[in-house]
Amino acid sequence: MTHHATGPAAHSHHGHGHSSGPVALPRSRATAAVLAALAVAAIAVISTIALTWPQQRRHDIPLQYRDEHGHALRTESASVRGVVLTNCANPLVSEVLRDPPQVSPQPDGMCFDATIVVTSGPDANRYVLLEIPTNRVTQGLAKDSSSADDGVVRPGPGQPRLEAGEQIRVIAHNGPEGRSYNFDDFQRRSPMMLWAALFAVVVVAVAGWRGLRALIGLAVAFAVLTLYTLPSLLNGASATLVATVSAIAILALVLPLAHGLNWRTASALTGTFVALGCTALAGWLIIDSAHVSGLSEEANNDLQVYLGNVAMPGVLLAGFIIGSLGVLNDVTITQASAVFELAEANLARAQVFRSAMRVGRDHIASTVYTLLFAYAGGALPLFLLLSVSGRPLADLLTSDAVATEFARSVVGGIGLALSVPLTTAVAVALLPHDGSPGRSAGTGPQARPDAAQG
Repeated sequence: MTHHATGPAAHSHHGHGHSSGPVALPRSRATAAVLAALAVAAIAVISTIALTWPQQRRHDIPLQYRDEHGHALRTESASVRGVVLTNCANPLVSEVLRDPPQVSPQPDGMCFDATIVVTSGPDANRYVLLEIPTNRVTQGLAKDSSSADDGVVRPGPGQPRLEAGEQIRVIAHNGPEGRSYNFDDFQRRSPMMLWAALFAVVVVAVAGWRGLRALIGLAVAFAVLTLYTLPSLLNGASATLVATVSAIAILALVLPLAHGLNWRTASALTGTFVALGCTALAGWLIIDSAHVSGLSEEANNDLQVYLGNVAMPGVLLAGFIIGSLGVLNDVTITQASAVFELAEANLARAQVFRSAMRVGRDHIASTVYTLLFAYAGGALPLFLLLSVSGRPLADLLTSDAVATEFARSVVGGIGLALSVPLTTAVAVALLPHDGSPGRSAGTGPQARPDAAQG
């Protein structure tokens, strides 16, 4: 006997053509098994989080993030008043000044002197002179040099290009002769908030209520990462366990939030959880077999030096797992939607599976490109640097730096490919044997997976 959900019908739309109407499912062994599996996963995740919840511990501040007294570096806001090309080694550089310094322009100078006004902290409204070496210092202007500049004087490599009116952050140093300041970074708070607001407006304008729920899901995912994942990793907990539990918790919260509590979400979650396990296993195997250390990246090296209790292979694997969440979420919910939409055509379950797999194969083909190009784009500076290293191509392609990016791509691709048949099989198993589920409230935001148990 078919038991239909009693809630009002709700329509559900997704960028990949998700089901436009709800599907009611009969009570069966498959629905009971899926609910049981999700319940077991929920209990396991909650128990693991409770057992591994990070305790408050004091961690030594890495050398590059602390001042001369061992405290965390303090930064202040500042505004650039003017920039002048002049000679280097001005004795007033970095000192706190009551009045704006007088700097004489020198057309043949080797440095830019930037006058800034500190706008926060104990030295607010005081002046500081920052010195920025130019390309004349680091490269020279020889026209016949392959690494020489084009004759235009500009800040040297790694030096900031400052202009009047720009907002920056400066690092405060407390020395025996008083406070001094050095450039830290550009002030990005305002533009980043503006772009974040624009992103939210575009998502909500296009996706409506579902877009808003997706944004809330992002906030939830960020909370899980900052409140549990990162502190647990810092405390030396198993990176693989923490990352897997975090990934399951994020998906268990985000998927229902964005797509509602329904059988489509339940089947997508089940398929994703199994695919995550396969992703973790593949990541562990490739890190172990290819001896990928990740130590070619400066941040990873610093992590190994200053936080010896954090195992680098585990952190790499955790990154692989968390990095695969986006594509797994996208693919699994799309596959589940395709199955329930195809089921409306009164096809047999075998026909639904074959048709959904055709959709899934197309999705895999396009998403694999997305995955690989995203990683390749992020590693582009690394590839450019390696291309001029003069080493044999075979050595470059098997270096630790390239192997790390290769492992990320391969692990994500394996999880992506396996998630399609897994999710499709789970969703098809939930269908009645005649492949013709009733149309009722089963995929709207008010529908619940246990509605079919009624």
